[in-house]
Amino acid sequence: MTSAGKDFSRPPAPRLFKKKVPDGEPVTPRSAALFRFGEQCNNDCPMCSNTGEASLFFHSTEKLLQRADFLHRSGFRRAVVTGGEPTIHPGFWTVVEHLTANGFTWDINTHGRTFAKEGFARRAAGQGLQRAIVSLHSHVPATSATIFGTRENAHHETVAGIDRLVEADVDVTLNCVLPRATGNGSFKHHDMIGYTSAGAGVCIVPARFNCPPEITLHHLHASGDRRP
Repeated sequence: MTSAGKDFSRPPAPRLFKKKVPDGEPVTPRSAALFRFGEQCNNDCPMCSNTGEASLFFHSTEKLLQRADFLHRSGFRRAVVTGGEPTIHPGFWTVVEHLTANGFTWDINTHGRTFAKEGFARRAAGQGLQRAIVSLHSHVPATSATIFGTRENAHHETVAGIDRLVEADVDVTLNCVLPRATGNGSFKHHDMIGYTSAGAGVCIVPARFNCPPEITLHHLHASGDRRP
């Protein structure tokens, strides 16, 4: 499986946001394993923390099933499925259905585009998906496409995917990365209210922030019932 525009001749990017867990840390009912399907992706975000190593680009379905069994034997019952983009892996349903059959619930890191397909989000929810962490970096389609490294249709697919996930009662967290040059105005989507501004950053509720130095938490606006 290949990806257009992927250049494996470049040195691998440094590993970012990698939290070290001490050897011998006990597995508890709250433990979650990061389960990477490979670095394959049909977006090409310039700030992506994937390594770019060719050997990590694609993991076979057989290997992923073996890893799922290893996690089960180790006592894990929760996984965070990630990539690259895991939903475009040809063995996606085989692997997540295997996780479910072994008593797992799972979250997913995703660009959300595949969830725009009819029935995809509801099928995932039926297979134990609890939360989707969706990358959405701007409410402006052209800006979003620039950050995604693809065409504007990818932005619209992501927004539609978020809608389908919400309709399927999956918890959605938006993962926001906003370069200084692309902030531009206020927006609202469902119960999420935010404001982006050049040089100041982004706020969106609910959201998780990846924060390189050019991003600051700029403004939070409460709406509806305000409780202590």
